[in-house]
This record gives sequence, structure tokens and C-alpha cells, in this order.
Amino acid sequence: MDKFEKLIKDSVQGYEAPYNPDAWKFLNKKLGPSKGTITKWILGSAAAITIMAVSYNYLVTDTNPINKSSILADDTNKQNNVVDNKAQSNDATTHTDNSNHNTNDLTENIDKQTSNKVEDNTLNNNDFTVEAQPNIDIQNTELNTIETNPEIEQSNVDYSSSKPEYKADVVVNKSVQCLGEPFSFTPSVPKQKVIYEWDLGDGTVKNGGVINHTYSSAGTYTVQLTLKDRKTNKIVKQSETVDATVLSVPQTSFVYEESNGIVPETNFRNETQQIKSTQWNIVGLYASSRNEFNYSFKQKGEYVVKLTTTAENGCSNTATKIITIEKDYNLLAPTAFTPNDDFLNDKFIPKALPLLNLPFTMTIYDRQGKLVYQTTDANQPWDGLYTKDGVPAPNGVYVWVVQLTNENGEIEVYQDQVTITR
Repeated sequence: MDKFEKLIKDSVQGYEAPYNPDAWKFLNKKLGPSKGTITKWILGSAAAITIMAVSYNYLVTDTNPINKSSILADDTNKQNNVVDNKAQSNDATTHTDNSNHNTNDLTENIDKQTSNKVEDNTLNNNDFTVEAQPNIDIQNTELNTIETNPEIEQSNVDYSSSKPEYKADVVVNKSVQCLGEPFSFTPSVPKQKVIYEWDLGDGTVKNGGVINHTYSSAGTYTVQLTLKDRKTNKIVKQSETVDATVLSVPQTSFVYEESNGIVPETNFRNETQQIKSTQWNIVGLYASSRNEFNYSFKQKGEYVVKLTTTAENGCSNTATKIITIEKDYNLLAPTAFTPNDDFLNDKFIPKALPLLNLPFTMTIYDRQGKLVYQTTDANQPWDGLYTKDGVPAPNGVYVWVVQLTNENGEIEVYQDQVTITR
């Protein structure tokens, strides 16, 4: 047991009721000088000791909290009572009947035991007082514990005041492109709470998460991304510079010229320099990869002509022009003939075919799509008869189709209607 519990025990064991002379006289009278006096006194003392032991056990095992200062004050009062009892006991012993020798001896022994217990209790009390605990501020101790607890400190960290880690890396769709093609610049982390400012290297500065930009001339441009604080507009991060290279494209150009011969034609010629390929396109009608060619427009109107050229660096450029045709052209074919054997307009063939001297096939169909006549010889025009049985075709409208191979080896198709009248 600790010193505090021992102090309680010693104090209880040394406790005696205050001295009462009348009580002592009454006790001596009852006991008398008989032989049983000592025995009765011993039995009474044993009973008193038993009662005190039970009381001690109750005090020690009491579950209620003990106020140290109250116990110390209580113990001091008990010690003072013991001292008073000693004095009273001494006086009583002096005046007690000397005839009861055994009782006086017993009283002296009790006085000695009481004196010893008081001295022991005083010594123990002094020891306990010397080792008294210092005053402790429980509330302050708890607060200090909270402030030094690492787990609580970690949970109370204010991360809002810490500086975020910004990233300003630049992502570009292609670092090398041909003139006229747009570059797309994006930050590696596009949703940071900053202003994205782009210096595109050609004097252009743009803000935004994704920037599309088309350079006006060939060259290499240095691009840099700057991140700025939204509130203060101060720079918080800058990217490494990125090069955007723009390749030159060919200066595509062409000329065309119309001729007024039997077969009206238009001549197209490419004038682009330092190229590796050419592609012509008369939209919806014709295409060619030759550097120069002729084409006969069959109907008057406007036509879109495109020339695309590709340079050695792989970059292409396209030139577009709109040309106007003033007259129709359909191989100079007549619209009607009279096969009546009067030697006047008795046969049909487009007048341009004998003059062109080019391979061709002419086919005549009736309105039902039935084959009437076919020839590949310009000297054998249609005479108005069915090829199969030589029966004259009735008056009416017929469709003719000519497939012609031009000077370039390309197939040209012409078609129209012709009417028989007799």
C-alpha cells in the first residue's frame, strides 16, 4: 500500500474515545478486584479492536473519491484528540485507586502504546507532508496535451494557406506543320485555378485553356505558357519554350486559253515552280495529273477549275479559278435529218467526228432504249434504217451517244437527240 493508505490505517488503529473519569470509575466498580477482571478487560478491548478493524476496512474499500486535504485535516484533529486523551489518561491514572494494581499496569501499558502510536503517526504525517504533490492545473494540462498531440496537429493543418503546385507543361498537336494549317496548344493540366496566358512567338498573346492558332508565314516560332494568379495577376509558373515550325507551301498558279476551231477547246497549263506533283480538277467533269491539257466544254456556263501542287517538303497548295464558256459544243451534231433519198440531208453524223480523226463509237437508240444503229467509222453515217433488218425507222425522236478517245487517251462522252422527218 502507498504512504497515503498507510497513514489512514495507522490513524484508525491509534484512535481512542475521549477520556471520561466517571466511565472509568463505573468500569472499575463493575470489574472489581476479582480474578476475572483482567479477562473481562481483555475481552472488551478485543471487541473494541474488532469494531475499529471493521471500520478501517470500510474506509479503505469505500469506492467514493477521497478528498486528500479533508483527510489530512481530519487526521490532524484525531492526533490532537489522542494527545488530549494522553493527558487525561495520565491524570486519571494518578487518581485511580491504588488497590487495583493490575488495572493501573494495564492503563500504563495503554498509555505507552497510545504515546508510541501518536509519535509514529506524527512521523508518518511529517513524511507525507514533505512529499506532498505540487499543485496541478488539470485544465491547462489537458490543453497542453491537445497542442502537442501530433495526430490532432495534423488534422488541424490549414492546407488552404499552403501554396499549390502548378504545372505549366505545353502540349502541341504537331510541332511541324505546313503554312495554313492550325496549331493547337493545350496545357498538360488544363483545369488549374489560374490564368493561362500564351505567347505564340509571332507577337500574338492569347488567354485560354486551349489555343488554336494559324501562322501567316513560314518559319519557326517560340511558344511559351505563363500561369498567373487570378486575383493578383502575378506570375506563378512559366513553361519551357516550345518551337512551332511552319513549312512553306508552293505558290500554285495556272493559266487557261480558249481556241475557236471546229472543236472549241480550252487549254490549261500549270505555272507552279519547284513541285513534285500536280493534280487538276474540273469540278464534276474532269480530272488530270498532267502538267498541261486541253478540254472541250459541251455546254455554255461557269465551271470551277482547281489545281493542287505538292512541294518536295510534302506541303501542298491549291489554286482555284472560275471560267465561263459562252457557247454550247456537242461535236457540231445536227438536230434533225430527212432520209428520203433526195440527196439532201439524207444521213446523220456529228460533223466534228470526221474532222477530229479520233477513235469513237456512235450508237443510236429509240425511245424504248432499243438499239437502232451503231458505227465506229466517220464515213458511215446513220441512213435512217435499222441495222438488223434494214427496215426504215419511223419518224420521231432518237437518242445518239458518242464515246470519243481524245489526244490524251481519255474517254469523252457526248450525247443528244436527233429527229427523223420524211
